[in-house]
Amino acid sequence: MSSTTEVVALAPDHLDQLTDLLNAHLDAVVPGFALPAAYLADRLTRDPGEAIVDPWVVRRRTLVAVERDRVVAAAHLLRYGATPDVGPAFRNVGEIAWLVAWPSAREVAEAVLAAGLRRLADWGVEAPWLCTGSMFVPSVSGIPETWPHIAAILRGAGYVPDAEREEILYAGRIDDLEPPPKPPIDGLALARRMCDFAPRFAAELAGETIGLFDVGSDVTDGGALPALAGWADPWNLWVDERYRSQGVGSWLVRSAVPYLRLGGCDRMLVTVAVDGDRAGAGRFYERLGLVRLARLDRAWGTAGGSEPT
Repeated sequence: MSSTTEVVALAPDHLDQLTDLLNAHLDAVVPGFALPAAYLADRLTRDPGEAIVDPWVVRRRTLVAVERDRVVAAAHLLRYGATPDVGPAFRNVGEIAWLVAWPSAREVAEAVLAAGLRRLADWGVEAPWLCTGSMFVPSVSGIPETWPHIAAILRGAGYVPDAEREEILYAGRIDDLEPPPKPPIDGLALARRMCDFAPRFAAELAGETIGLFDVGSDVTDGGALPALAGWADPWNLWVDERYRSQGVGSWLVRSAVPYLRLGGCDRMLVTVAVDGDRAGAGRFYERLGLVRLARLDRAWGTAGGSEPT
């Protein structure tokens, strides 16, 4: 690392450059995704999108590497509490929620990673987690495969991703996706209801619910993220095993499209867990016209349990 480069805590005059750095990484995953600087500044001090685990955070720190007055790398650190009210999996854990850097700044990014791990050690955590956190927008978390420079830094430090926590991101336009002319099963009816996280579309047959599609029509966090306008965000798609491969799932998705259009949505973004992708969920969305955007490596640990270099 150059003698003109220093790793320091984020200061207000770093914010605009940090925003540019994060937005460049987001745009390499989902076209057009971007955070306003004020929104980012607020999420660095609290994350209301993580209503369960965020109250367990007792320390936060954002580190930036500054080279000739330019922010070239950054990491966001969290330290969870050790009190009984903290979930057992999070208790006394430290997390490097995300690490970003310009691709040309590998040596500097390595220094930021090392500084972050030292900070977690200073905080007395029992174990560090790496790159498991959200980038403060829906679906983008961990290390997407479109950031090979970040993955190389983590691997060079002795870390590997947890293959069972891998996710696949699919996206596409839905403005030309028409509802089917009739239900795929005689007597199948559509009902729309409110559920905990998003409107729910239910497939009902003879008084029994045999399929569900929960999908939100606004991912802009109340308008605070204007660059995300127009994206629908599916939460859940389920079809009873007895009725699978009969067109119920695609009928539910297509039936939701007119409602989503009324909310201004013309695109859909969905994250599929690795086991669901293996079972064919990705192929299902591709048949609906969505395309595979990226693989997300959600959690990194030391290979074989050994200490990283």
